[in-house]
Amino acid sequence: MKKLGAAALVMAALMMLAGCNLMQVNPQRDENQVVAVVNGQQILKKDVNAQAGFDYNTKYTAQELTQMATSRQTALDNLISDALVLQKAREQGMYTFTDDEQAQIQANFDATVASVYETA
Repeated sequence: MKKLGAAALVMAALMMLAGCNLMQVNPQRDENQVVAVVNGQQILKKDVNAQAGFDYNTKYTAQELTQMATSRQTALDNLISDALVLQKAREQGMYTFTDDEQAQIQANFDATVASVYETA
């Protein structure tokens, strides 16, 4: 009877270990999950992961995962705050440009990028 119980225990342990390998994350589907909505604006998990520096291909220790959870929460808080600030600025007309203003902004940007490449 003891042998049967031990064999059953070993089989149960093997089945649990085999089951762990069956569970895999689909990074594309996981990253497209909506983790917050700020006045209709969706914040995706990939945005949080990018800001926190999380990479699905990296193996993290338990301590690193704990730190990563904190980093991801901070990143989410920052993204929510940024979305609120940008929404408020748009309400006040801060991001409303005429076509001429938009063209000037683009020209300034292009000149800055060209200057950086020339000095590099």
